[in-house]
Amino acid sequence: MESNVHVGKYVIRFGIVNLLLLVAIAVVLTLLGVDGNSGTSVAALIGAALAAGNRFLKDHKRLPNPSEKRRLTWLSLLAAAVVSLCLLAAFLLWSGATRELLSMHPPGTYTAGVVLGLLAFLAALHFLALSFSYGFLLKRQYEGMIKKGVL
Repeated sequence: MESNVHVGKYVIRFGIVNLLLLVAIAVVLTLLGVDGNSGTSVAALIGAALAAGNRFLKDHKRLPNPSEKRRLTWLSLLAAAVVSLCLLAAFLLWSGATRELLSMHPPGTYTAGVVLGLLAFLAALHFLALSFSYGFLLKRQYEGMIKKGVL
């Protein structure tokens, strides 16, 4: 059994691909005049996880072991949160919509429990999507790469 590898470079790849996919999806949806929803961000999350997982497969010619998968999932979740916060901050700075956002949802509108509950629910959904991506979907990708002789 191979020892655990450092997953940092795969998490960085995940973060970059996630950022690029989110921006590309936003541009396409804006050009088409279509409103985005949470499904688009989950699609970007899964796509980024598969890109990072694909690089792991090519580098190590094997699936991540349970410890590596766990670290990939948690660190990718953290990277996705950082990317989302950076995009939100950039949008608010660029658009100047901070006042409008605060006027729609003034401080004190929601209790801390509601906000934390919503964040926990969304984090759990993203965690499940990442776990599925680095687990089942990556295994399918691995099997396909073996069949095609790539690995």
